[in-house]
Amino acid sequence: MGSLENIALDFNPSKFSPKAILYRTDLKQFFINSATYEAPNYVNVNEGITTRKFTADEIWNPITGLSSEQLNLVHIDAENATNGQLDIIVDGTVIKSVISGAVSEFLIAAPSTSLSIKAHAGFDPAFMPTARTNTKDVNSVDSLMRGLKFSEDGINMASIGDINNNLYSWVLSTPFEPNTAATEKSFSISGQDLDWTDIEVSDLGDKVVALAADAFLYEYTLSTNWDVSSATFEDGFDSGLTAPDAIEFSVDGKRAYLADGGNLVLITMTAGWDVSTSSVGATEDVSSDITNIEMISFADDGKLLFVWSGNDDFGMWPLATPYDVATRGTFVVGPDIIQFAGNFITNDGKYMFTMNASEVIGRHNPVWEGNGFATVQ
Repeated sequence: MGSLENIALDFNPSKFSPKAILYRTDLKQFFINSATYEAPNYVNVNEGITTRKFTADEIWNPITGLSSEQLNLVHIDAENATNGQLDIIVDGTVIKSVISGAVSEFLIAAPSTSLSIKAHAGFDPAFMPTARTNTKDVNSVDSLMRGLKFSEDGINMASIGDINNNLYSWVLSTPFEPNTAATEKSFSISGQDLDWTDIEVSDLGDKVVALAADAFLYEYTLSTNWDVSSATFEDGFDSGLTAPDAIEFSVDGKRAYLADGGNLVLITMTAGWDVSTSSVGATEDVSSDITNIEMISFADDGKLLFVWSGNDDFGMWPLATPYDVATRGTFVVGPDIIQFAGNFITNDGKYMFTMNASEVIGRHNPVWEGNGFATVQ
């Protein structure tokens, strides 16, 4: 045998990915249903079969140009698919069938030229994100919460109340389960502003930056990490924007982006998490990908940026340089979601948290996996 070619088929909603995919590494092509995508990393998850159940048998666009000199590793993950069957076809002959709920991996030496997939009628790849679980109703705390943050270990949660003008924090008895949150701690920020849009918290939990609707950034220091009742107001910074809706910081606190309509505006700080050292940097116009941005969240140590819009759109960019939107790759469109007042994705992509208009915080899991879209072995 000659070279090992990797071909992966993935129907697993546990990944922020198309639920059905063939990937040929040597060509860097994705084969989804009848379409072929030239893609170094990602493809549009709204294309092809990713948004629907199969109502009739379909044979996908085959991977061609194979030979007996090429050994192909085929990985099939249909564990979370809800129904149906797939056939692996080599040169027109079914050599393997995999039912939903199964995971299979095997080697194929194509005797001639072609490898393809047949999805039987009824095959349902399901869809991400999963239903919200582990919910926490915070409406009685404030009926207009803005923004949502979690600590790296999932023990702490924070938000900002636009009615009572308070910072809020909670301790969770079980990591990343909002329903286990204890009674909230609070700190009044009415002395700085009366209209709020988002909150950011440092990983350590010793700094909070609150974003006001008039584009001011307000910095607070917490003497007890992630306990907003220990907050002290430090300083403010006027970004000069019109009405930004979201803010997201790099881990070191020296870079932040403000979402302003279809623009992402860079804010740099010479001292991390010190807004008094802030200056406004470049503006990235991303309106050709998404507009009316209301929430943003970095993941994978700044190599991915997820965005949500007031139009119920959801998607992400890969970033060639962490925390630098100017180095973004092709925008990946995610599934439509209802508009939320707060969103947060954990760094490893295991959980997405949303807060809806009724101020109920819930968890979706999982969303994305650090290995990328396809499970290419």
